[in-house]
Amino acid sequence: MRLAFKVNLPSTVLMCAALLLLTFTGVSREEGLFAHEMQQDHAVLGAALAGALDDAWSRGGRPAAEDLARHLDAEHLGVRVRLVSTGAEGLPSPAVEPVVGGDRVVDGWRYTWVPLGEEAPGSAIELRESMAPATAYLSATRLRMAVLLLSLLIATAAVDAWVLDRTVFRPIRRIVAHARRVAAGDLGSRAGLTAIDEIGDLGAELDRMAEELQAARARLEEEAELRHTVTDQLRHAERLASIGQLAAGIAHELGTPLNV
Repeated sequence: MRLAFKVNLPSTVLMCAALLLLTFTGVSREEGLFAHEMQQDHAVLGAALAGALDDAWSRGGRPAAEDLARHLDAEHLGVRVRLVSTGAEGLPSPAVEPVVGGDRVVDGWRYTWVPLGEEAPGSAIELRESMAPATAYLSATRLRMAVLLLSLLIATAAVDAWVLDRTVFRPIRRIVAHARRVAAGDLGSRAGLTAIDEIGDLGAELDRMAEELQAARARLEEEAELRHTVTDQLRHAERLASIGQLAAGIAHELGTPLNV
């Protein structure tokens, strides 16, 4: 497991960094697309509504334009509509400076102001849309990406562990067991690895070494047996020689009185 951790750690860290970068880039791109689309929608809607309010203003003055703005606001199109002046007193928040055109995001709302025509000087139409749906979508996207990232990491770790166990750790365990049997004196042990890789080459070399040790042991045993046989023969010859000498001595002793 320590080896698996060392092998997997660099690739896992690199993959996590790459996926986090992709996730951050993707969510940022989605956020930018949302903001751009909302800005474009406000620009198109603001231009259309500004023309309608200009017509109402030309027919009935500011009261008619305000009535039309309230009517449009009551339609609940997802965008709140209000007729404001371009001075600070007509804007929705003290943090928003007086503007003539443009858009800003304040407290989770996107504001867009489109100035009216020359017949309504100092007036603009205000479009206000909540950023909550986009924020919720982006939060859900981040959550989905986090779950996907975690699932991918778990799946990758599981696959890596399985592959490493099949191709590295299991052969290494067989080599270790083989080496221990050889160290215990079982020179007939073989690792029996058939993989065509570095670990397979190591197992084959260990098997070859065990075969050579086994052959060397057999030669030593044969030589020892031969030495034992020769030694026995020499001892037997020495005993025969001793017996011969003894017999000769006895014969000599027995033959001496006859010669006297």
